Amino acid sequence: FLVNKLKDLNVTIGEWTPDTDSEQPDAQVRTVQSFHPSKVSFPGLPTHAESWKVQTIETTNDGKTHTVRIKESNSFRGIPYADYFCVNTEWVVVSEVDTQGDEENGGNAGTTNPIIPTDGAG
Repeated sequence: FLVNKLKDLNVTIGEWTPDTDSEQPDAQVRTVQSFHPSKVSFPGLPTHAESWKVQTIETTNDGKTHTVRIKESNSFRGIPYADYFCVNTEWVVVSEVDTQGDEENGGNAGTTNPIIPTDGAG
């Protein structure tokens, strides 16, 4: 995606490793480095800005809900007229765990049902 769609150069994707900074024991973290093309072309300006992403994934399951939290902090350097800037993105996906099962539908105990916020929060 980074190379084919975004036209990034020199993409390096690190391995997932345990995140020792997280409170979740199974959290994993990795880094993604690349050079992202500038949307503005002007003589003397760099054609690409350095992108340094730190991605974290955490999962929890308390028996009632299963939660997956994905965080990404993307820092850009080499932006014209700025030292750098950072974009933070966080996705939280929560599903309910069906502990009863539905006997009419084959008793699928342990399956999950997504929780979709209706108020736009989340």
